[in-house]
Amino acid sequence: MRRFSKISLLLACLLLCLGLTACETNNQQSQSTPVAQRPASQTQPTTTTARHNTTPLGDSVDGEAEMTRNLYFIFDGSGSMDERCSGQKKIDGAKAAVAKFMETVPANVNLGLWVFAAAGSSERVSLGPDNRDAFMQAVNGIRADGGTPLADALRNAADKLEAQYQKQLGYGEYRLIVVTDGQANGLDKAMRYVNSKGFIQVYAISLCIDLDNDLMKQSRDQCAANDYDKLLEGLKQAAAESQTFDATDFEVTN
Repeated sequence: MRRFSKISLLLACLLLCLGLTACETNNQQSQSTPVAQRPASQTQPTTTTARHNTTPLGDSVDGEAEMTRNLYFIFDGSGSMDERCSGQKKIDGAKAAVAKFMETVPANVNLGLWVFAAAGSSERVSLGPDNRDAFMQAVNGIRADGGTPLADALRNAADKLEAQYQKQLGYGEYRLIVVTDGQANGLDKAMRYVNSKGFIQVYAISLCIDLDNDLMKQSRDQCAANDYDKLLEGLKQAAAESQTFDATDFEVTN
């Protein structure tokens, strides 16, 4: 029995030595491997928000991994926005709320703006940084008139955000903030198109209408704004989860 015990002890010691040698060899190899030869997962930037994996990047993408936040607005300037709500024209109250909100948006956040109004439905401000003045100039120049091509605006806004997603190699945040007082045809199909991207977060703010439509039902978050303080709070909610924003900046004063 003593002989077998000694043999067992000897085998255990040999196995332990072999294990330690293997660990030491692996550690040396890991430390000496050049960065260029390491797996891509080891060379990606360390960030608080990981790359989205829901939408594939194009084969010939020319971009750079950036954590930039992107806020793309759809602003309803249809004819119904000329009506009154809570003692003020909707278009005027909405402009004032957006102006208050914009005072707190950092310059390094990418902003974009799509408007449908008297001048038609189009992108008024391209998604990018340092465009606060252009953004507010476009908002203040809106004249309420015409229909509500909201479904078309949603699809176009999603395409703009996807182009930016490709440029940033899938990193960062992509938020679509919709301020509207209207119903529109084709919202179910348009929202399914937006949500199929997988990386776009839609925040819908309804101004003096109910939430019973496909835009509100299929958005990440909804806000029923029956006055302009509520509209401002809805904008706050749309940015509340972003570390760039301080919720105390959105306090409404009478």
